[in-house]
Amino acid sequence: MSNQWEVYLTRFDDHVASVRVNMAHTNPEFRPDFLNTLLYVWVKLQTPTADGLTTDEEAQRLYQIEDRLDEFLGAEYGAVPVGMVTTEGRREFYFYAESGDHLHEELEPVLAEFPDYAFQFGDKSDPEWQHYFGYLFPSPTELQWMQDLKTVTQLEEHGDPLTPRPVQHWFYFRTAESRDHVKALLIVEGFEVDHEPDVENAFGLVLLRTDAVDLDSIHRVTAPLTRLAMEHDGQYDGWETMVIQK
Repeated sequence: MSNQWEVYLTRFDDHVASVRVNMAHTNPEFRPDFLNTLLYVWVKLQTPTADGLTTDEEAQRLYQIEDRLDEFLGAEYGAVPVGMVTTEGRREFYFYAESGDHLHEELEPVLAEFPDYAFQFGDKSDPEWQHYFGYLFPSPTELQWMQDLKTVTQLEEHGDPLTPRPVQHWFYFRTAESRDHVKALLIVEGFEVDHEPDVENAFGLVLLRTDAVDLDSIHRVTAPLTRLAMEHDGQYDGWETMVIQK
């Protein structure tokens, strides 16, 4: 199985959540039909932060629990770890396996190795991987936040001060009419048309505007652009800018 782990912050029912998910499973090649059962193990945190997440000190103990679960469920059930959520003072581990037969009898002795922790666990049929795509997988704006983080990190690695500068934003649409409508809306917001690169079966649009490129600032730009493109049958394809040296 391939690994492509990503981490992002979100909110579930108005509670902060930290999600770690293996994005490789978007590829059907890494979702074999026989892995049709979701296994879950929830761990109650002993010293959660004020917003229900994990302290650095407790994280080390949770890594030990994670390693043990990976080892045992992988060996006994052929289980594949797909995600982990920390929220509301608990850590949730999720796996897909061929079955959850006898899980309670088999897993209880393993969890007893950590007597200072309280656990909930179980299994359910999920052949369509609905929990993976509906709960663990990031939304389009969360995906864009992850891309923004990667780009900003690359700029920081070059010593960039992340100050305002011209930023290119790329879009693709199914129709020229959708492109023209979004273009008109964004020109009002201070964007300028750089060029319109048409490709096979898509109508491209590259806009330009000067903005700061620290993570908070640029994501306040890209999140609404992502939503706007989706609302008009299109896709926001990210941003580019020059590197500025201090």
